[in-house]
Amino acid sequence: MSPFIALLSLYYLCDQGAALRPLPPSDAQRCARHYEQVKLTFLDETPAPSGSEARAAQNLAAYRKFKAWEAANPALVEGLRKTARAHLGQG
Repeated sequence: MSPFIALLSLYYLCDQGAALRPLPPSDAQRCARHYEQVKLTFLDETPAPSGSEARAAQNLAAYRKFKAWEAANPALVEGLRKTARAHLGQG
């Protein structure tokens, strides 16, 4: 499994878990870090300082690229989500 797919697997596990119930604060923080790492993979430049206006713009651009990637890879995305649901006993 590639590092990117492993990262996405963690992200979808968090996403599916949060859809079932509120996450404890420590899990929510860990999931937020996973999501941040996913978005960083879609940046074409060095990340601006966290909290800056430039970083906010980068986050939006990265989010849009990630969503475009998901739209272009529906079978893979559904497979990762299905695996996450199964891991959580929902699948």
